[in-house]
Amino acid sequence: MFLLALLGKTAVVPLPVVLLGLAWWQRGRIAVKDLKNCLVFVVLAAAGSLMAVVIQHGAAAGLQVRPDNIWVRLAGAGWALWVYLWKALVPLNLNFVYPRWDIQAQNPLSYLPLALWVGGLWICWRFRRTWGRGVVFAMGYFTVMLLPVLGLVSIYFMRYSLVADHWQYFAIIGPIALLAAGIKTRLAAVNWASPFLPPSFCAVVLLTFGALTWRQCGIYGGVETLWRATLAQNPGSFLANNNLGTLLRQSGRVDEAITHYQAALLVEPDDESIHFNLAKAYFQRGMFDQAILQFQRALQIAPADMEAENNLAWLLATSPQASLRDGAKAVQLARRANDLAGGKNPVVLGTLAAALAETGNFGDAVAVSQKAVSAAEAEGRRDLTGPLNAQLLRYKAGLPWHQ
Repeated sequence: MFLLALLGKTAVVPLPVVLLGLAWWQRGRIAVKDLKNCLVFVVLAAAGSLMAVVIQHGAAAGLQVRPDNIWVRLAGAGWALWVYLWKALVPLNLNFVYPRWDIQAQNPLSYLPLALWVGGLWICWRFRRTWGRGVVFAMGYFTVMLLPVLGLVSIYFMRYSLVADHWQYFAIIGPIALLAAGIKTRLAAVNWASPFLPPSFCAVVLLTFGALTWRQCGIYGGVETLWRATLAQNPGSFLANNNLGTLLRQSGRVDEAITHYQAALLVEPDDESIHFNLAKAYFQRGMFDQAILQFQRALQIAPADMEAENNLAWLLATSPQASLRDGAKAVQLARRANDLAGGKNPVVLGTLAAALAETGNFGDAVAVSQKAVSAAEAEGRRDLTGPLNAQLLRYKAGLPWHQ
């Protein structure tokens, strides 16, 4: 079962530590038998940890997710622990993407949250023979289950936010169980005037949290709703601005999309995807000069972006503005994009044919255009075969293709 859990969610890797904690909580000590019984879980957890690192490294795709040093990460871990505890106990103003903190490693106060957390656990440990054992286990469980997401190791999403509500789904069990046990103990110790008051109190608590859950679910009713709700609390989220911009652009609200892309670039000016999306928005708006500039900036950041190379080549070859056309540069870009695409992408082949035609090389343009038509037919791309055939007729007539 643990193996299946790891395959579904690697956040369960701390389970061996939790099992040993359970043994200590129940018996006040950890026996050699407990260590032996956990050995297989330790091996699986190590494999799961390695798998998670590989997955996150692949998701980053060479991007530097966090340039922070170990001191900033340690301080940030303390901040994150308190944020998660607060959001678990008072689930108000929840957000899909929280603002990233600016942690100053040279400021001693940056480490105060971590010091308070460790100090609190130490005080509970000192009283472990009385009231402290349950608190140590619950909060220790909370801490251990959050270890993979406290920022000590990089997770791709931390490029956007250092905390995320969904990262504490397992950890939140600890403080909830502790709080529930405390409430039950206090309710049992009070001499209630009516036997219906304790269950009524519990019902009010459940209804309150149920209402908060219902309200929170509303922001997930649609993608646009999610990103607008995110921006309402975190206007500086370049992820939300970029994604909302793309949604708006695809629905035809191009001007509004451009505004969101520009807002995203104010926060993250070196993000290739934002420049690429802004270029596509400018293209849809007919602002071809601005589209060319943004595609060029995207390629400066990510020189091997096949789609950006193809789109820039298409604009340089087919722009309705003669001053923007550059056939030789278009051929260079289209050939490189074609190599990256493996020479079988009908869209890229069509771009290469248009670039060749712009330079006056109609013989090669016809040959490449025919390959593009064949590739589109092989893929069943009826949306491409019509335009590609129209372009082919132009090249056979010795005419370039202009938008």
